[in-house]
Amino acid sequence: MRKVKIEKAAINATSDYYTDRGYDVESVEKENVGYDLVASLGNRKLLIEVKGTSLPSDEVITVNLSPNEYRKSKSRKNQYRICIVTDCLNKPLVNEFVWNKSDEKWEDENNVSILKITEVVSANFTITK
Repeated sequence: MRKVKIEKAAINATSDYYTDRGYDVESVEKENVGYDLVASLGNRKLLIEVKGTSLPSDEVITVNLSPNEYRKSKSRKNQYRICIVTDCLNKPLVNEFVWNKSDEKWEDENNVSILKITEVVSANFTITK
């Protein structure tokens, strides 16, 4: 239940963030396309992956992108946005990360924070009889 509240708060805060900037926002969460929201403003279309946490923004925060989300973030870097919403259960704060082509890194909108990427290898185990 707590996880669902955090996810919903993060999506709502991010939708409001872009709507306040004049974008039309559409949820595509259930379509498994590698991002949660599409924000459109004129000819501009952004593909937005939303991650939420109850931690405040001054904590060290790690989020995981699914293989599909990660592939999309690499193939559509110029359109893709990663929004990490902190303090979701109290006062949500949207931290928008944009790909900086010249520096080849994900930076927040104020150029204060960057996303450090650590690629991981994982496996699923299934019990069979």
